Amino acid sequence: GAVGGGGTLIKTDVFQAMESPYFSFHHRLPDGRYVGEDLYFCQKAGDAGFEVYCKTDLIYPHLLTVAININAQGEIGYSQVQ
Repeated sequence: GAVGGGGTLIKTDVFQAMESPYFSFHHRLPDGRYVGEDLYFCQKAGDAGFEVYCKTDLIYPHLLTVAININAQGEIGYSQVQ
């Protein structure tokens, strides 16, 4: 029940039914791994009673490929992937 954030269309009532933060890079799975902000949003929307729909015949490319790193202090860093 989750999709990447590129190309998403989100109805306003989804945000109205949720508490902020709507997106977070600091959310962890039970095993300690971090979850991206898009998957965090989908999880929160699901917890609020919404379903995720995905149109699988479209391609939503990233404008830039980057690696996202979170250091021991919880700070987020980005580096371009060649």
